[in-house]
Amino acid sequence: MNGKKLLIELFAIALYITVKKWYGEYETFYRQEKDWKEKGVPLPRETAANWYNTCALEYYFPIYEKLHEELIHRSVIHADEVPCQVLHEEGRDATAKSYMWVYLSGTDGLPPIVLYGYRTGRSGDHPIDFLNGFTGMLQCDGYAAYGRIYVLSQYQLCFQYIVTVFSIFSFFSLMVYLIQTFSIQFISA
Repeated sequence: MNGKKLLIELFAIALYITVKKWYGEYETFYRQEKDWKEKGVPLPRETAANWYNTCALEYYFPIYEKLHEELIHRSVIHADEVPCQVLHEEGRDATAKSYMWVYLSGTDGLPPIVLYGYRTGRSGDHPIDFLNGFTGMLQCDGYAAYGRIYVLSQYQLCFQYIVTVFSIFSFFSLMVYLIQTFSIQFISA
């Protein structure tokens, strides 16, 4: 077998590993190792993980950067952070809370973009760095870090939080009205 054909076959296997890992099946490297062994291919999970990481850094990261650049030029970005746990992370306890930051484009008629950014903490520096250069409208929850992004021309809280704040305000307004009404009726009587 010549070297070029072997390289193409190895790349095809690495691509297959990536697809099995992230696109629809979410199959762990442990299960992939077992599947490959059943097919007669001794492919250790460490090798599969190494190929996966190499593909991510060499081929997918430049695409991620280009998509990030495109997203920053959009008129609307939705942002949120979600807590997650990473087991066996170097220098951290298995119970330590990490965050996956999610950024997606609005419904502007252009192809949608969804980007994720993993961070070990919830520092407000991450969205500030990620959204550097963005001048559109940011739709997000009430996390204070988003309010530190001064370069934004518009800042929109998520509708859920507006409804919650409005509901609380309405509740207190109703209580004040009821107290005033019943107080007046009580005093008049």
